[in-house]
Amino acid sequence: MGVHYFHAGIGTEKTTDVGVSTGIHTRRTLDGAMLEGRFFALRNSWATLFLGLQIGLGWQRAEHTVTRVEQPESSPVFTRGRCDVRGGAGLGMGASLGGEFDLGSGASFLVLASGTTNRLSSDPLPDDNSSCVDGAGTVHLFLGHIGFRYRFDLRGESKK
Repeated sequence: MGVHYFHAGIGTEKTTDVGVSTGIHTRRTLDGAMLEGRFFALRNSWATLFLGLQIGLGWQRAEHTVTRVEQPESSPVFTRGRCDVRGGAGLGMGASLGGEFDLGSGASFLVLASGTTNRLSSDPLPDDNSSCVDGAGTVHLFLGHIGFRYRFDLRGESKK
C-alpha cells in the first residue's frame, strides 16, 4: 500500500474571433492524491513485476484569460480579463503495471505504465455566481514513468 500525489496538465483551449477581435485562452491542470495497492506477479532477487490498483481524489484548476481589442479610429485599445479557479474534489480510479529491476548496492531501475479516470465537474467554476469558465468534466490520463530508485537501509539490513 502507498499514497502518491500527481500534477498533470490536461489541456489548453485557444479561441480567436477575428470579427470581434477577442482571444480566449484556458489552461487546465489536474492535481490528485491516490491510494495504491500493489499485487506482485513476480518477485525474486533481481526483478519484481506488479499490478497496482488506485483510488483517490482529484482537483481541477483552470487559468482563463480573455483579451479583447477594440479598434477606435486612432489606435487599438486592449482590455484583458483573467481568472484562476479551482473545482471541488472528484473521485479518481486507476490501474498500473510496472517492474523494478535490481542493479545492485540498493539501486534499482523502475518502469511503470498507468491509466486513471478522474470524475471532475463540468459545471461552471467556481460554484458561485461569479463563474468564468466551465469545468473539464471526466478526464482520462495515461502515464508512463521510468527512473531509478535507491533504498536507504538505516538498520544495517538489506530488505526488498
